Amino acid sequence: MVMVPPERSADLRAYYSKHAKSDRLDSRILARLPLLRPEGLHTGQGLGLGDSLRRAIKLRSTLVRRRTATLARLDALLEILGPGWHAALGRPGQQDPLKFLAAGYACPRTVRRLGRARLARFLHRHSCGAWSEAKAEELLATAAVTLQLWDDDLDCPDLADDIAIELTALPSNLSFMIRSFS
Repeated sequence: MVMVPPERSADLRAYYSKHAKSDRLDSRILARLPLLRPEGLHTGQGLGLGDSLRRAIKLRSTLVRRRTATLARLDALLEILGPGWHAALGRPGQQDPLKFLAAGYACPRTVRRLGRARLARFLHRHSCGAWSEAKAEELLATAAVTLQLWDDDLDCPDLADDIAIELTALPSNLSFMIRSFS
């Protein structure tokens, strides 16, 4: 970053005074200044208070980029399981589906082994009452369709492990990120 003394830019602007002052003219003038007087330029040592803002913006950008990439991979892994998983779980960025998948229930065999009653209790407890019997039925039907679709051609436990690994790649303060950055 190079800082130009305001006197230099004002002198150069006076030299080009045929034109009215505008941001476009200032940018042209400042772009030509190193050619006219390179010895008068000073390197910037930072933005002062702006440095902390720049760091915060960069941190947020990095977190959003990581979260977006991880959710895209989760989306692709759910697409491999079958088309009904997106409809059953909703948006992958919400906390309730992520809790369900992080518990290892991305494997359709595990979901079927749980049964309707235990699955409904788990869903009710971890979704604060938003999901219960109806969602359990929907997930059981989705698991049945997935098992029928793949017919032992897909290693479901390994895919469920991959989904759980992707969930661990999400930043630890996921609930804060979902509320703050969505």
